[in-house]
Amino acid sequence: MELLNPGIDARQAYDIARVAHDGQNDLQGYSYIFHPLHVAGVSSERLRAIGSHLSEFGYVLGMLHDTVEDSPLTIEDLVERGATPMFATCMVLISRNAGQVYDEYTDGLINADLPADVHLALLVTKDADVEHNMDPTRPCKGFESRNKRYSKTRAKLAVRIQELMEEVKGA
Repeated sequence: MELLNPGIDARQAYDIARVAHDGQNDLQGYSYIFHPLHVAGVSSERLRAIGSHLSEFGYVLGMLHDTVEDSPLTIEDLVERGATPMFATCMVLISRNAGQVYDEYTDGLINADLPADVHLALLVTKDADVEHNMDPTRPCKGFESRNKRYSKTRAKLAVRIQELMEEVKGA
């Protein structure tokens, strides 16, 4: 269970994300903070259904999932704010580097060498992120071609999530 302690609580995660995304808008022009709020809520609820011990980790990861990728915030900044080493590792994995090929990025997430419950929380959070990015009420330029790529990603995530769920439930 200690591995699932993010070291940052839900309120801190919201405050960090709010500051990190201040002034940012999504492709529809809405305040960007609504995206991490959505991802945090969905991943937390899905993880709660699997096991309540996963919910907070998923919420915090969902709130912060884009902070390192889309703001000046660094992993080191999160560690200074209390992030545990395992949570910091998940943040490194969920943050796509500039210029990184998308399929290589997602394959790295799917094949990460992590404890099953931590890996499950990471992939459920990424799936919630991709699902929200595919939401037809949030269209953007290139929406259809992007959604083809995201559909493939979600299919790969679903297979690995199912494997990890069975592993976590069997433990």
